[in-house]
Amino acid sequence: MLGGFSLQPLLNQWIMKQNWSDLLFIHWSMPKNVIAPYIPKSLELDSYDHHAWLSVVLFCMEGTYLRGIPKLSVFRSFPQINFRTYVRYNGNPGIFFLSLDTSHFLTYSFSKKLYKLPFFHALMDYKKNGNELYMKCSRKNEKAQLEVNYVPFGEPKRPKKDSIEQWLTERYRMYTVDHSGNVFFCDVEHNPMKLQSADARILQNSLLFPFQHELKKQQPFVYFSKGVIAKVGLLQKCK
Repeated sequence: MLGGFSLQPLLNQWIMKQNWSDLLFIHWSMPKNVIAPYIPKSLELDSYDHHAWLSVVLFCMEGTYLRGIPKLSVFRSFPQINFRTYVRYNGNPGIFFLSLDTSHFLTYSFSKKLYKLPFFHALMDYKKNGNELYMKCSRKNEKAQLEVNYVPFGEPKRPKKDSIEQWLTERYRMYTVDHSGNVFFCDVEHNPMKLQSADARILQNSLLFPFQHELKKQQPFVYFSKGVIAKVGLLQKCK
């Protein structure tokens, strides 16, 4: 049990491994009533200290390995941006994606169809110069953009038990809801992340619609992880 979140081994149920590298987490606390209209009614917003949370996660997908083919990545490395909040279904904690952006067309097409995720095809610019990182996302056919410079610092450490860092990070289930209102979940297994502090400068932010104006009103909570290897299961319908 990790801070109230049960890590369930996927055992033989996982279908692929993913190498998530150089993750930047940017978090904003938010009143529940601001986020609630954008969450399916079948899901319950989760909260920490009576606040709901929005998070944007910038990272590089360094490799995707299908079960049975452990040494050959089926996709080249590519950057991705995930915009998410935190929910429960029948008491079980997880995350709910508000949007996901990538330039990798096969991932966009595959994940949107198989995992019923709100993926967008975007132009991505990702640079790494020593300890400094830069990512820019420009969504195709829209004016939405996110541009961030960031630099991690300090010693990587695992979050303390029951801390907000653990609450935001140790999430091993994703929920999604189809157009008919059916709720689905996908379980993910990985070791707890080691986190560092980070300086992040948001140069542009029109991607996090419809919350970008609310997000400007507060200083976000930021940290960085060098990455983890994650096992990903199949999407399953909630009973």
